[in-house]
Amino acid sequence: MSGLNIIPIYDEGESFRVFGYNETIQKIFHFELENDEIYTDYGTNWNLLLLDIMFQYFNDDIENGLDIVKFKTVGEKLGFDKSETLYKLLNIPVEEYNEKYNEIDSWRNELAKKLKIL
Repeated sequence: MSGLNIIPIYDEGESFRVFGYNETIQKIFHFELENDEIYTDYGTNWNLLLLDIMFQYFNDDIENGLDIVKFKTVGEKLGFDKSETLYKLLNIPVEEYNEKYNEIDSWRNELAKKLKIL
């Protein structure tokens, strides 16, 4: 991150999503202040960032009665036009969800491909 101009996008406590740029580099990435590593490099693919945000939203709120209408509304407000399809891909039986969650990086890539983000 040294040598980059940083624009904050959003944070979750100590975890940050930012846009970093200089004359030769532009990228969106996720990092934590406590660690010296970038967790996710989104390149300049904003839809990958929005996929992660919506995935986390689903994961955090599904037990609180989150439905497709509310999920889609939040996605639309963020500018993520794939939220309805994402909800359908995530709204699977708990056992299957937990199994896929154990391989979250692979699952995220699978979701991104099905949503035609990658």
